[in-house]
Amino acid sequence: MDSMDSNKRDKLIGIGYEVKKSCGLCAYGKFTPGNDFGACHDNVYIHQKHDPPIRHLSIVKFGSCPKFRLDLKKTAFLHNFSEFLEK
Repeated sequence: MDSMDSNKRDKLIGIGYEVKKSCGLCAYGKFTPGNDFGACHDNVYIHQKHDPPIRHLSIVKFGSCPKFRLDLKKTAFLHNFSEFLEK
C-alpha cells in the first residue's frame, strides 16, 4: 500500500482526526459481512421472550464500551488511516 499523501495526512492531523474505538473493530464484536448489527461475545444476558434465553448481547458496529479490545485483523482495511486509531 502506498503511503498517504503528506498534505492529506497533515490536514487530518491538523483537524484532530480520529478513528474511534468501536464494536466493529473490537475482538469481541461478531458481525456478518455487510451487516452493521451483530453480537458481543464478551457479554450475555437473559432474554425475556426467546429460547434459549441466554444470548450474546446485540450491538451495533458504531457503539463502544470500556471493555474494548482492538482486533488488528479487523483494522487491516484502514490501511494508512490506522495511525489515526484513537489511543
